Amino acid sequence: MRRWRTRWWVAVFLCIAPRCSWGTVISSGTLTSCVSNGSTDSTELSCSKKILVTLTLANNKLYASDELQFTLSCVNSATGVCPCPCDYATDATCTCRDLARNMTISMTKGAVYALYPLTFSRRYQGAPTETIVTTTVENCNDEYGAVAPTCGWATLNGVNVLDSQGFCCECTLVNGYWTNYMRGSLYCPAAAGKSPSQYLASAHCLRFNDDWWFVGYVVGNYQMDFNIAFNVTTTKTGGTNATSETLTVNPSVPIVRSADKTVTASLLGDLASYSQIPNLANHYLMVILDSLSDTPSVAFSKNKETWMLLDPALVDPAGLTCDKVGITYSGFRVNLADKCNIPNGYCLRNQLVDLYYADVERINAGHDPLYFVTKYSGGVQNERQMTYSLSSSGKTTFVLNLPVPSLTQSLVTLAVSADSVQFVSNTSPAKIQSTQLCTLYDVQCGTFESLEGSGYLTVTLENTGTLTADYYVSLTSCSDNVVKALAQYATIKAGAKYNFVFTITMATDQATSSTCSVEVRDSQGDLLDSTAVTWATLGTDYGQEPQEGTASPPVGDAGSHWCWALALP
Repeated sequence: MRRWRTRWWVAVFLCIAPRCSWGTVISSGTLTSCVSNGSTDSTELSCSKKILVTLTLANNKLYASDELQFTLSCVNSATGVCPCPCDYATDATCTCRDLARNMTISMTKGAVYALYPLTFSRRYQGAPTETIVTTTVENCNDEYGAVAPTCGWATLNGVNVLDSQGFCCECTLVNGYWTNYMRGSLYCPAAAGKSPSQYLASAHCLRFNDDWWFVGYVVGNYQMDFNIAFNVTTTKTGGTNATSETLTVNPSVPIVRSADKTVTASLLGDLASYSQIPNLANHYLMVILDSLSDTPSVAFSKNKETWMLLDPALVDPAGLTCDKVGITYSGFRVNLADKCNIPNGYCLRNQLVDLYYADVERINAGHDPLYFVTKYSGGVQNERQMTYSLSSSGKTTFVLNLPVPSLTQSLVTLAVSADSVQFVSNTSPAKIQSTQLCTLYDVQCGTFESLEGSGYLTVTLENTGTLTADYYVSLTSCSDNVVKALAQYATIKAGAKYNFVFTITMATDQATSSTCSVEVRDSQGDLLDSTAVTWATLGTDYGQEPQEGTASPPVGDAGSHWCWALALP
């Protein structure tokens, strides 16, 4: 059993070192922590004095630009007070040691990802087509027991696949009118005067395209993933005998302690972000296969920009619903009502190939995709888009990793056996090197369509100083018709460049010229650089609606009627 007894003092640590401030430190104080060890019957408490620092860390803090500096006079003091209350030179039971050490802790936080576990669904045909064979009624065979049906059989491991024989549509004469001819575009009058067995018929066969196979996965609920690293460096006074250790915490391992037990790092949680993480639970991830022989590791290494995330309403994993992704032979043959009196192709709409090219057209028109994973910051630039592992039981676990571009802050604490602390934060000058606004994949630059599309403003910032430092980039003083964009943050090495990408959305459907000011500030809030960005947007293209025709009276008697059926001459 552990029991904590704490005594707090209000502590104000004025930072004297150059370039230092509180930065992201939330609080700092001293406490006496005591542990009651349940492994013995002793009620004696083991206590020590610690400094407790609570701070926040933002994502994309890839390089150390802040540090905490501690001084340590002794360790293992029974009273929590230095110098040691006992003389370890003469007292063998004295575990306290007087020291003259300085400790520096630098902090980094990697990119933040939303991890979506995947469950295998099945392989999906992306471009099913309908093939029509024109024949006669006596020769059109779609029977279940047929040896050689007109469409033939699809086979799996030598066994005929149920319903793969397609279906027949036969010219049928009803009350002097022909029916069942539309799907096969049959000219039924050509059989006039012949026996019904010689009437025209059409066999309708479902065919799959070997170039358009996908592997499908059901997406689960996400969890956050990132790593926060604390590099602990201890040196004796004078800078000699330096030792270093890295402590890493993350949502899976939220607490860790240094080997010498002087530092404990804890991840408490995350503060709420200004934007929500996409909830993709129960969506379908569709990954295109270059070949049916592709293993998951091969498939996941290719075509990253054209993976698709589909709403479950678009997919039927059972394959029995017409005009949904996943249609099967049974869905095509059995579940299509009045199938011979509707045009061919019905039941095969809204397939993966259709959604794929719909997104390609949107991108080429300067609009955002609806289905491609790039909608959620995925694509080639997402190096860890998919991770998978093989368990000892032989089960493979797949996880879709999508980056979280919005600013997120993690709350962490450091408990250090030390006498004092100061927080040092680097600042370094920076210069905006360029700005460019384009549509997705730079299809069109300088303009985009209002409401229907988005622009992507790339701001290239260079750290022109000599220190690794933190930068905040904001869009301010924008025109009234520009939707506000969230600020972005990154840590940039000295002399390095970084691209900040902002999504620009308009709140008007009119063609207009707009402007924003790009501002760069350091960790202290000082303005380092700014520039104005101007762009033009095109008016929203709402398209045109069809013009309705004017009804004309039928030719002939007022009592005659119209019918779509083809009359027998």
